Amino acid sequence: GSFCCVHGISSLDSENDIRFVYCAACICYILDLWDAVDVDRMEAFILGARSYDGAFGMGPACESHGGCTYCALAALSMMGRLPSLPEMSQLIDWCIKRQHLGFQGRIEKPMDSCYSFWVGA
Repeated sequence: GSFCCVHGISSLDSENDIRFVYCAACICYILDLWDAVDVDRMEAFILGARSYDGAFGMGPACESHGGCTYCALAALSMMGRLPSLPEMSQLIDWCIKRQHLGFQGRIEKPMDSCYSFWVGA
């Protein structure tokens, strides 16, 4: 359900996380090529990256992050699976709590202008 950034290299030698699932979803969406991937496994990987607080991390058992949450939600939306996402109110609460004087990407981290997109989108 996940994808590596370099084809032909093992997952030990190449990153494989929610960012690359998002990239694969973008390609499939733009080219209307959903039969090239296992959408159910992609969805399972995304849902497995969900943290206890309702947001998403890089992968299973990872800390929630604004950029990863964007990648997860955007991929689910392109896949047509966003409406069935459970506990949406918990996710919305997490996103709202990232706004202070600006937006932060993770709990207790400094605010950064880029998160106004990643969290606000």
